[in-house]
Amino acid sequence: MPRMLTLSAILIMLLLISIPVSGQEAKTDSSVIAVFPHGQWGLQAQLGNPFLHNNNPPLFMIIKYRTSEKYAWRLGCSVSGNFRKDSDKSTSHLVIDTLGTVDTTMGSNINKNNSQNFDIFAQRIHYLSPSKITTFYWGLGPEFELSRLWHAMATYNNHYGAGGSSEWVSTYISAGLNGVIGAEYYPLNKIGITFEYSIKTMYSHGSGENKYSGSNSTTTRDDFSFGNSRAEFGITVYF
Repeated sequence: MPRMLTLSAILIMLLLISIPVSGQEAKTDSSVIAVFPHGQWGLQAQLGNPFLHNNNPPLFMIIKYRTSEKYAWRLGCSVSGNFRKDSDKSTSHLVIDTLGTVDTTMGSNINKNNSQNFDIFAQRIHYLSPSKITTFYWGLGPEFELSRLWHAMATYNNHYGAGGSSEWVSTYISAGLNGVIGAEYYPLNKIGITFEYSIKTMYSHGSGENKYSGSNSTTTRDDFSFGNSRAEFGITVYF
């Protein structure tokens, strides 16, 4: 829900920006208007489809530059993170002999998680029907991701007179290619609404360190993935 509210606020802001001020007329070269009817530069907010993402969908901010009627470059990035803490306490009473002696056991568990993710990509876009109110396009370009996850857990049980703790830290670096197909609709001259679907081919290298009750262990992992896809909605203001 916060992501959808953010996108709605961005839409209202972009619509306000796109409305010309009364009495003022921008001076623009007519040849530029002919080649770039909506503007040569564009600023786009793109949100992942919430129906296809179990967690919060990613929000990308993208800048677009039209090099010709049919081609454009765009550069986008996304920065996200979260923090979560869970704790619970339990108390149990157990009668352990015929005299009614009661043994009380109390326990607690605390879990903490936080993660950070950075994603950046560049794409060359090819428009198939640039002069129409709805245009289809495809694109290809490199993508780079950096993610970090930290998890800590602490437990205590008074019946055993001791507790335990563990900490896990992992870092992943990924690089590859991102291909996209999509469509853009222009409800207003300076506003474009996009829906697109992308497929990625990525190589990832990760390392992790686990600390548990005074002992340490490390792991490394290498992955290659194809078809890691996502669907996105976007709003672009041109200038």
